[in-house]
Amino acid sequence: MENEEIKNKPTKIKDFAPAVIRLLQGVVSSDDKVWNDLLAFHNPIHEYFSQIGLELVLNDSDGYAYLSQPEQPEDAKIKIPQLVARHKLSYEVSLLLVFLRNWLEEFDISGTEASRLCVTRKEIKEHIELFFIEKTNRSGFIKKLDEHINKVKDMGFLEIYKDNKQAPEDTVFEIKRIIKAKISNEVLSEILDKIAENGMDTIQ
Repeated sequence: MENEEIKNKPTKIKDFAPAVIRLLQGVVSSDDKVWNDLLAFHNPIHEYFSQIGLELVLNDSDGYAYLSQPEQPEDAKIKIPQLVARHKLSYEVSLLLVFLRNWLEEFDISGTEASRLCVTRKEIKEHIELFFIEKTNRSGFIKKLDEHINKVKDMGFLEIYKDNKQAPEDTVFEIKRIIKAKISNEVLSEILDKIAENGMDTIQ
């Protein structure tokens, strides 16, 4: 009987299985085809993930959902492997996230009827330059800004809304509302106050 495979009998697949798989793949937005399932089966999905040490975070008003893995106490009887990746962000990427988060906040309080904030690559660069007073601090950051924008896109906080390969500067990005989960209103306000008082280096 050595090396014999153990095969369990197949059971009926849950109706919310597609939503569970999508959450395991990453952030889910309201335009995703499983979004309605997330809303309809919120309780059983939440219960399913809580049994394996994960937390479902769903924001209906801003239209995003993702999985979070709470810190385990040192004396936990069951040590759960890390599933949700935690990335240490560079200073430059953190700075860009703050800019984008603040831009989204200004957009929301402006009273516009639009639900999405879409901006070009060029507009991102121009908007960020407004935060810099000393040109010496600005030049090094702006030089590698395309690289930082691509990193933030890969993280899911920016999404290409309209690609323009012939004129990359005119490529349009949507600032995704999941960024609000990364930087709360309280954290944003604290960081902006520090920048106003002491300059850019204070957010490192």
